[in-house]
Amino acid sequence: MKKLFFAVLMFSFIFPQTGKVIQLQGQASVQKLGASPVPLKKGAAVNQGQYIITKPSSTVKIKLASGAILTVGPSSRMRIQPSTIKQASSSTSVSLFSGTLSASIKKLGKSSGKFNIHTPTAVAGVRGTDFTVAAGLDGSSYVAVDDGKVAVDNGKGETVCNKKETAETPIGEDEAPEKDELDDKEQLNEWLTENEEDVNDDPDEALEKMEQHLKGVADNAKELAENSERAADKDLNTDDKNYLHAKKKKALEMDQKLISSDTANEAIMDNAQSLLKQYKDDRKVKRYKEESALDRINKMITDYNSRINAALNRLNQKLAEAYKRIEDSYEDTGKRIDKSFDKADFDIDEKKMDMDQ
Repeated sequence: MKKLFFAVLMFSFIFPQTGKVIQLQGQASVQKLGASPVPLKKGAAVNQGQYIITKPSSTVKIKLASGAILTVGPSSRMRIQPSTIKQASSSTSVSLFSGTLSASIKKLGKSSGKFNIHTPTAVAGVRGTDFTVAAGLDGSSYVAVDDGKVAVDNGKGETVCNKKETAETPIGEDEAPEKDELDDKEQLNEWLTENEEDVNDDPDEALEKMEQHLKGVADNAKELAENSERAADKDLNTDDKNYLHAKKKKALEMDQKLISSDTANEAIMDNAQSLLKQYKDDRKVKRYKEESALDRINKMITDYNSRINAALNRLNQKLAEAYKRIEDSYEDTGKRIDKSFDKADFDIDEKKMDMDQ
């Protein structure tokens, strides 16, 4: 069910190469939409829209075209997301569905665009730093900053982490991410272990929180669908570049929200289905399978995300046409100016000829 949205999203795009595998330890695979995973090899190209999946005790290091280095940790699944809106190729959005992902992006300059990592419960936005993000079994997130600065936003507020600081976004949290000190690198693995233990100790409570979180995602997706459709319906027949720039900026913001919505929907549904399979004989957990509440919410979010994607595609087309009209107008103006100069030169030459005679 969760694959339906991606089929809509990817239909209009041919994704360029984003990076290359520069190191592989253990076993990992790459998966295109609608296809089976295939073994990943060192030197292989990594394209937008592909999933990278690692086995236990395995890691993959990817070098992006921007120079940034991503390290996908053991038992992890991530995806470099395509953008619906045309923007700088150096701007990167990555979804981490489970496991860990480290990023080293010190080479990115001020003009190199944004770098966002989306988890089921937060977005970590950076411009130059070394940090690691973890996504727990219930969708909770953890960010550990080794160097630089990372802004962690969970939709309830933003927390800025500096060097040797962490931020945690537990699923179901109604406040901004909580910041703490980073004492050692084992903190992140300890957090993942504790998260898994908490979920397995009370899977019923974990599923309840996951369901409530998805309901919030659905509410936000509904609002975003309505806003994006209104934006796509507006007339952009203008030569005001500042107005168009503002519309494009808003479109990019909506595109990021779409990625967050999709990441939460897919990751939490995957985790929930794994829990339901693991605890299929548990009476408390069984009700989720019988009532199919999670499936209904998943379908709602998928439908809203499809509407958002369609609206952003229309808006992107309108923006491209508006910018093209301005470019053509400038070109026509330049040609008229050139012609007027040519005529002026011709008139001057004629006067000179008359004087000579």
